[in-house]
Amino acid sequence: MSCPPGSGHCIAVGWYVNSNGQQITLAETWNGSVWAVQPTPNPSGSSRITGLNAVSCSSTSACTAVGSVEVDNSGTYLTLAERWNGSAWAVQSTPNPSAAQSSVLTGVSCASATACTAVSHYTLSINTPDMLGGTEETGPALVPSNFVLPANTTVDITIVNYDDATPLPAGSEQYAKAYGIVGTLAVSDLDAVNPNAVKSARHVKALDPAAEVSHTFTIAALGLNVPLAPQSVTTFRFHTGHRGSYEWRCVDPCGAGDAGWGGAMSAKGYMVGTVTLA
Repeated sequence: MSCPPGSGHCIAVGWYVNSNGQQITLAETWNGSVWAVQPTPNPSGSSRITGLNAVSCSSTSACTAVGSVEVDNSGTYLTLAERWNGSAWAVQSTPNPSAAQSSVLTGVSCASATACTAVSHYTLSINTPDMLGGTEETGPALVPSNFVLPANTTVDITIVNYDDATPLPAGSEQYAKAYGIVGTLAVSDLDAVNPNAVKSARHVKALDPAAEVSHTFTIAALGLNVPLAPQSVTTFRFHTGHRGSYEWRCVDPCGAGDAGWGGAMSAKGYMVGTVTLA
């Protein structure tokens, strides 16, 4: 819900299920005394599930609502944004990361009628050789290694690290701290018996102790470094910045020994790739 200061008006958004069993968008306005339902469009090609998750208004005639839409009963979700001009809602065109299975907008903030920032969610995974069904020489690798994110946007990124690599030595502070993120890390442990399950509650922290770091997700040119614990799920919020292509890599620790880990890991194409901001 969003209430422009001093206006006495509010707009709330969400969804409802109609008589056909279809979930569709919903917006209601408060005029200071009663609530009223506003007509909201649903994108063409949408099927059963369309919804709005958040709204922000810079004035009573300038609101943006965001959410997601399932396309053609496929189980794939795409980002959705709708704009209120004071008299009607209209669907806006929104980008989706090229490598994402699904994309959802979960929050939005508008400083003015022409300046809004939306928060989305994107999931990456680091697979071990046994998860890939290959040999040790396949190496751990981020999947996908090359991906596209929207530029100048705040995104929530989840990295699923199936690798049980040896962490940094206890007492070492090298690369233990996360920088370049908005807020804190939210970390859960994977279940070693069932790698697709999480065995611990999510805990939030400002950094990972060095003894709990097995890899990093680092985009040096964007000032981003995120430490990753062995067999864990890590979620963080990041403001992407300007358009362009940037290298990401595991900085340290990335393994050691004759198998070709360490510095050679990136040379072999393990734990290295390109992030394109478009």
